[in-house]
Amino acid sequence: MDFCRLANGFRLVFQALTVKQEDKVGGCGQRKTVRMRRLNRPTVLLTVAYIIGLAVIGAMSITAHALLGAVIEEQSDEGHVLSVVGRQRMLVQRIAYLSERILRNPAAAQKKALMQAITEMDMAHHAMIEGDSAMGFPKTVPETVSEVLFAQPHELDRRVGTFLTFARFFSNEATVPKFSDDPAFQFIRAEADGPLLESFEVLVEAYGAHFLLLTDELVQLQRIILAVVILTLLAEGVLIFRPLVRRVHLYATRLQTMALSDPMTGVGNRRAFHDAAERELSVCDRKTVPLGLALLDIDKFKRINDTHGHAIGDEAIMHLCAVVKDTIRRNDILCRLGGEEFAVLLPGADAAETWQVAERMRVAVETQALILQNGQTLPFTTSIGCAVYLPGSGQSPVEADDSRVIDGLLVEADTALYRAKENGRNQVCGSEERLTAIA
Repeated sequence: MDFCRLANGFRLVFQALTVKQEDKVGGCGQRKTVRMRRLNRPTVLLTVAYIIGLAVIGAMSITAHALLGAVIEEQSDEGHVLSVVGRQRMLVQRIAYLSERILRNPAAAQKKALMQAITEMDMAHHAMIEGDSAMGFPKTVPETVSEVLFAQPHELDRRVGTFLTFARFFSNEATVPKFSDDPAFQFIRAEADGPLLESFEVLVEAYGAHFLLLTDELVQLQRIILAVVILTLLAEGVLIFRPLVRRVHLYATRLQTMALSDPMTGVGNRRAFHDAAERELSVCDRKTVPLGLALLDIDKFKRINDTHGHAIGDEAIMHLCAVVKDTIRRNDILCRLGGEEFAVLLPGADAAETWQVAERMRVAVETQALILQNGQTLPFTTSIGCAVYLPGSGQSPVEADDSRVIDGLLVEADTALYRAKENGRNQVCGSEERLTAIA
């Protein structure tokens, strides 16, 4: 039930990411829908690929953990098996010793001890043949072990069976041999003197080779899984994280651009102006160069809106922006502060150069009338107020505080702009002590 809920949740998320915005109508809405689908499709694919990559890594990690557990279990089983087989060798010698003692003195205690040794050895032998997980013996006899148990020259299964059969004669009152030359005693003694012990030694080596092979296979499989995990991580880094980071960076750049740009004209907004002004002020202080500021707006802009409508007013603002951009210097910065008011930062421009650039802007706006869609022209003019920041001159309001310097420049330029309006518009004005001689 939990898995079904999880799958249904992923399905709903996928649908939410890829759903088409059907509430949009018309050409603009259709274009936005297409953009949204193009935007979402790579995001969904990257998300799905990321989830698949995590699933692969998780599955490989779980498998590697299980294999490590299997290796530890195999080593534990190997220890149990080698311990049991080693005890079989000890039991062979014990059975031979007790058989010889009973042959000389058939005491009940010795017969009981012999029967316990026979039972223990027989149980361990059956565990080898039939498999016993508690003792560590596999269900199926390994091939290397099978050769020792059933094939010549060892035939350990048959010889152990015969050895235990003869040993039982000494634990039964009715069948206890009376002489040391009895065939049963001679067989037990002969096997215990070395051949059976040597066969058990070969059996230990066979089990050791079997467990070593299993361990090598598990370790090799672990290495393969580790390689798959590393390759998956590399693939996620190259195919998922790198594009994802690139897209996030792209989105962050777009958001930053949107936050710092005016949506109608495309130039910087008031926030962009303050950021650029602070940046240019630090450069000016470091290089000891001036910074000019020109503040301009459209003359009688309200009349344009009232006469021609706000759409034409917007066209007038965009026309002013285009004309100014074509007129200012390459490193000058144009920003829209709001409405029809624009500011131009002029790095390195003193009072004379600031006034010259401002005058070029004024003339360009006056001479390049707006051409409407119906073919008619709409001439308009602009008034400009100027201010200049001179590092170390004491003429800036507060040179140690960039924000206060910027505010002071804006106040100074706005005062000059207001004076240009009062003097009849379509002119450039600035601080009297800096610009009067130039004008």
